[in-house]
Amino acid sequence: MSPGRLLRALLERTLEEGLPPPVALMRLLLAAAAPGEVERALAAAAPTTARRARQVETLRALLDANPQAWHVVKAVQARLPAPLSRSGGTAAVRRWAAAFDDLAGVSPDAAAALYALGNPALLRAATAEVAGRMRRWGLLGRDRRLAEIGCGTGRFEEALAGEAAAILGLDVSAAMLAVARRRCASLANVAFVLTSGADLAPLPDDSIDLLFAVDSFPYIVDAGPALVARHFAEAGRVVRHGGELLIFNFSYRNDPVADREEVLGRGEAAGFAALRLGSRDLERWDGITFRLRRR
Repeated sequence: MSPGRLLRALLERTLEEGLPPPVALMRLLLAAAAPGEVERALAAAAPTTARRARQVETLRALLDANPQAWHVVKAVQARLPAPLSRSGGTAAVRRWAAAFDDLAGVSPDAAAALYALGNPALLRAATAEVAGRMRRWGLLGRDRRLAEIGCGTGRFEEALAGEAAAILGLDVSAAMLAVARRRCASLANVAFVLTSGADLAPLPDDSIDLLFAVDSFPYIVDAGPALVARHFAEAGRVVRHGGELLIFNFSYRNDPVADREEVLGRGEAAGFAALRLGSRDLERWDGITFRLRRR
């Protein structure tokens, strides 16, 4: 099958899934081999329903409004290492840390949220939607202590600082943390710590009301089951009774049943009860929710 036909087939599958438009466009750009291929695939689309026609037109408009998207997506794609099939251990952590150190000098926010296509407005909207979910679920408050696993550039620390007593961002990339510290320099209740990625050692026992991970757990999963087990055990140690562990995207293995079973089993072993297991609660991003409460 020619590259053009392959891309058109991917477009059809993407439209069928009903993905958020920025995510759908990101997928198409990742699959394209040359500039203009996505535009041609959209032009060649022959939608058979009004809904499908609206989807195609939305993607065309999004592509036109984001001329930087091709270059941003391809710059990040070229620097991302391949997954290690859950057998990488600490070597995988070091590899991802080095990759994100490199990406921090290219497009740090795109490295953390490629679906924003290098557009700050799209990133703010996606961040605000996740923060809104946290707010709606009653997870925020000026008396709450929050910590994020894999905070990247600190976008959630910035967004949530006014609704928490304190927020600590943890990451394995020194370069991404440098960006985060600049972003949140004026926020007295926000701090960042460079970690080994092996555990949550900077956090004391029973100290956190909300421990969250937004699209960072897949990298832990990539490092292997031992590291996943360690992080769940550590979550059980640091989250207070009645506090919560909130994960948006557990893995990239495209096996929702396996993800639900693993999160449920590991969560129960660490003292958590599941409130949401693999639900889709967002419109601007396709992150899948796992919400667990410490018993």
